[in-house]
Amino acid sequence: EETKQFLEDHTSSMKKDISDADQDMLTVYVKYWTEYSNGAQYLNLLYGYLNTQFVKKRQVNDHDQLLDCNLESNEQPLFEIGEMALDCWTKIIIEP
Repeated sequence: EETKQFLEDHTSSMKKDISDADQDMLTVYVKYWTEYSNGAQYLNLLYGYLNTQFVKKRQVNDHDQLLDCNLESNEQPLFEIGEMALDCWTKIIIEP
């Protein structure tokens, strides 16, 4: 949860800088996207153990629950860190 909040705050800050860029908006966007996507890859590697031991096991269990038609869980789906970073970029910078 803390990592997700960090990514959301960082992405929101980047969005403000991109919006304030006026004529250089595309240049600033490309610069930030390059830095952000590289950072997301590094975070994904850094959190690799968590991704393989916790997230993927949880995803398998969620899949098993769906097969059993047990849809009572209100929990958010778990993403690997790299996916979470890209999801933040999409929701904060691209979609609005």
